Amino acid sequence: MKQNVTAGWVPMIGTRIQQRLCATFQLRQSLISIMKGRSSLVLFLGAWLLGAGGCSTSPTQSAARATVDSARAAYDSGDYGRTIALLSHAKEIDGADTDTQVAAHKLLAFSYCVTNRITPCRAEFSKLLDLNPRFDLSPAEKGHPIWGPAFEFARRRHASSS
Repeated sequence: MKQNVTAGWVPMIGTRIQQRLCATFQLRQSLISIMKGRSSLVLFLGAWLLGAGGCSTSPTQSAARATVDSARAAYDSGDYGRTIALLSHAKEIDGADTDTQVAAHKLLAFSYCVTNRITPCRAEFSKLLDLNPRFDLSPAEKGHPIWGPAFEFARRRHASSS
């Protein structure tokens, strides 16, 4: 009889332990599923925010910005020929954001004007105005004897073609 009692208790204890283990396992699996879902969501949102926040720039944009920076350094040192060479052959400028493209065309226009190449100067101002029709020179830039009139010519021409 003692064996029956013990045998009766063992299955009962075993069943209770099994039920608890089963419930614990199911809870664990549920938590893992929830956490996997949350971690996937967190990873997705993190990646999306990094992309949407502009924390990374495209290789084309980085190359374009570097080219404009090099051209600006050449321009500031009076090397207008180098400025023209850098920017007129830089295909990455076309894939850059509007601000970078505008900066490149403005530097090219100024460089052409300073080297007395008025027709390409006007052409660069026209390209700049195609990108940003509201663009305007600063008051000091407007007063420049060469590129002030070249810009106004391009602006009038752009306004009449719009």
